Amino acid sequence: MFLAILTSRHQEKDFHKELPSKLAWGLTALLISIWSMLISFCAARSLILESKLKHIAFAVYAVTSQSIALFAAAQFPLYPDLLRATSRKVPKRSYKVDL
Repeated sequence: MFLAILTSRHQEKDFHKELPSKLAWGLTALLISIWSMLISFCAARSLILESKLKHIAFAVYAVTSQSIALFAAAQFPLYPDLLRATSRKVPKRSYKVDL
């Protein structure tokens, strides 16, 4: 998703709605992939562990889940900013850029 943003051949005006929506989809995909990796790791690990070690593993899973939840909470303020960016009009530049 992020590579598609870097390699696209659009003008500046085309990014008014396209860029924030791509960023929102990319951030959502990142968070979903992190959560799914955690769930699959915990499920596989709990199948492998013996019954006497499972109570220790649940503590490790809880700490890991908290760190991922903190990461998600830190990234959450980006979502309203992306929504605001798609609904507002982008201001015109006051100077000309020579490429």
